[in-house]
Amino acid sequence: MKKTKFMTRVIAVVFALAILFAMSVPALAANTAGENTYKGNANTSVFDTTNNTITLSKSVVFFNADNKTVYEPNITYTYTVSPVTVADSTTITDATPQTVHVKSGVTGVFTNNTDTATIVFSSANQAAASSTGTEKEKTTTIGFVPNNFPAAGVYRYKISESINLTAVTDAGLTARGNDYSADRYLDVYIRNSTAANAQPGDKEMYGAVIFKTTKPTTAQNNEQTSGQDSITTDTEKTTGFEPGGDPSAQGGTQTDYSYENDGTVDRYTTYNVTVTKTVNGSLGDKTHQFPFSFSIANSIAGAQYSYVKGTGTAVNPNPVASGGTSAVNTDYSAALTLADGESFTVYGVPSNQTTGSEVAITVSEKNTTPDTYTVAIVESSNILTPTDATLAANATATQKAATVIKASATKSIDFTNRLDELSPTGLAFRVAPYVLMLAAGVSLIVLFAKRRREVTDMI
Repeated sequence: MKKTKFMTRVIAVVFALAILFAMSVPALAANTAGENTYKGNANTSVFDTTNNTITLSKSVVFFNADNKTVYEPNITYTYTVSPVTVADSTTITDATPQTVHVKSGVTGVFTNNTDTATIVFSSANQAAASSTGTEKEKTTTIGFVPNNFPAAGVYRYKISESINLTAVTDAGLTARGNDYSADRYLDVYIRNSTAANAQPGDKEMYGAVIFKTTKPTTAQNNEQTSGQDSITTDTEKTTGFEPGGDPSAQGGTQTDYSYENDGTVDRYTTYNVTVTKTVNGSLGDKTHQFPFSFSIANSIAGAQYSYVKGTGTAVNPNPVASGGTSAVNTDYSAALTLADGESFTVYGVPSNQTTGSEVAITVSEKNTTPDTYTVAIVESSNILTPTDATLAANATATQKAATVIKASATKSIDFTNRLDELSPTGLAFRVAPYVLMLAAGVSLIVLFAKRRREVTDMI
């Protein structure tokens, strides 16, 4: 009898634990499953329950060979949210698993009737860059009015990035490949209100999922097939338009991914050049500050780049004019000068992606000493003959050929001035006239004495 009671209690405990476990599994699954593969679970990272908004992100990856801080390109991305018409058989299955039918998106549900939003990158702002690429993310929001939805359910929308390919390359970004997708998809989760004071018909937004398909787009318009969009479980959750991977993921072991080869994200590459000054010769003035000037060609109109002397922290932004040109210190003022052993670096210069012309720099220096120097200009071991190898007082020396700076590493241009010592012959030049006069006088005396002896002998 006691044994029977004991077994009964054991069975009761086991049954109770089984019920508790069964109740806990759906909640656990809803929070942990489907993080990398779309299965219909709401993505809380993009949804704000307080304001009924979704947050949409856009990333640009910045490249610079010397890991310099650069300026952003001038580009505006516009995003439009539009309803997607889905087939009646379209369903979503979550990790419980529970399956519901997806509803076609409806209009008139956006806050202030605004179904568009923008994200702006501007040359007024700086961005970290590196040789392997550094991602910079910006965000925008789109709001919804839950009570404007006709009923509870999951509603599907498409988020389209409205910018043409020409605008991308005009801003200096790398041309997009066929694997770039300008579309994302959005599922909005609406349910009957759970508020204590809810009125009949009140609804609330309790989740949202942004996801992308792995289906490639065409190079012509970056558009996927409209109408009844085919969305399968072969999709990925996302927060917007971000890179297809992360080089630092899995503790830096994700060796099969790099920003350089990621055609699914916009990339902005900038270039650098360093100008150094050398003064040689025993009479060369190594402390004199020689003024420099430089000009940029084939860059991006409206872009910003910088230059800095030595290891200083002062950064001087310089806008690129129309036509992709820019000039600095053309009056050879003290704003940019170098003495022996000093240098300045021009960095963050974007290249003109539209024409394919490589961005280039032309550098000049002015001799503001009273002496005449010889000058040689060397670019990364290549001699670039200046306009005149003799640099007289107040004269300038300029590269005859511009230096292309679109390269994986920073180019270097060295200006070397030389002034050798004179032979110590100045004394001979100062005394020589008097020596000549003395010699002439002696010659006249000798000649006169000789003539006199000849006359005397004749007598």
